[in-house]
Amino acid sequence: MTTLQELLGIELSVIQAPMAGSQASALAIAVSNAGGPGSLPCPMPDARVLRQELETIRAQTATPYDVNAFSHAQPARELAGVR
Repeated sequence: MTTLQELLGIELSVIQAPMAGSQASALAIAVSNAGGPGSLPCPMPDARVLRQELETIRAQTATPYDVNAFSHAQPARELAGVR
């Protein structure tokens, strides 16, 4: 049986939660370098900002990380009851 660590190529089976709005690449880098897979939240990033964040991660760690992209559409104001 393959363990999670073997499957993902990591030392620790603790996956960092991507916390949109409260973190950037630094936390993902720290977690990845500590042995777990770091996570970069991308709720609705500007392509230029996302590219910079990914370049920063690649420059500072060679270990696995994930990119958590949101693919939902924002609700229309009238559907959400906001006027």
